[in-house]
Order: sequence, then structure tokens, then C-alpha cells
Amino acid sequence: MNYPPQPPPPEYPANGPYVPCGHPPNHPQANPVLILGILSLVLCGLLGPVAWVMGKRVLAQIDSSGGTVDGRTNANIGLIFVIAGGGVSN
Repeated sequence: MNYPPQPPPPEYPANGPYVPCGHPPNHPQANPVLILGILSLVLCGLLGPVAWVMGKRVLAQIDSSGGTVDGRTNANIGLIFVIAGGGVSN
């Protein structure tokens, strides 16, 4: 029996890095924002402004990464801790 030739394998997109596990890596500062948020809660908001500025910058970088960087959950939880600790007033 003769079989037709197999098609070539699919090409990977050229517009971004290939992530084999299907999940992008976390932003390197997402966990420090979470830790600073927890410390802000424990220390009554002393580290709140630092965690707030850092967290907002991390979220902006995650948004502008086009899906190649994750860590949004840790950064958001850190910001919630800052608000709960009274480190930033609106």
C-alpha cells in the first residue's frame, strides 16, 4: 500500500517566545509585592506606599507584556493586603 506523504509539522508563531508548558512565567517582582503587602498588613501600613507603587508598576508591566508574563494574582493580593493594612488612603 502506498500512503500519501505526511504534511510538514506546524510552525510556531514568530511573534512571541514558545512556552512549552503553556503557562507564562511569573513576573520577577510579583512575589515581593505579595510579601511587602503582607508585611504592610502586619506592620500597620509602614511598607504600604512602597508595596503600592511597586505593585502598580508590576501590574502595568504584566498588562503590557502581551501574555508572556504572569503573576497578576500575587500582585493583586499584595495590593489588597496594602489596602487592608491601611497603607494607602484613597
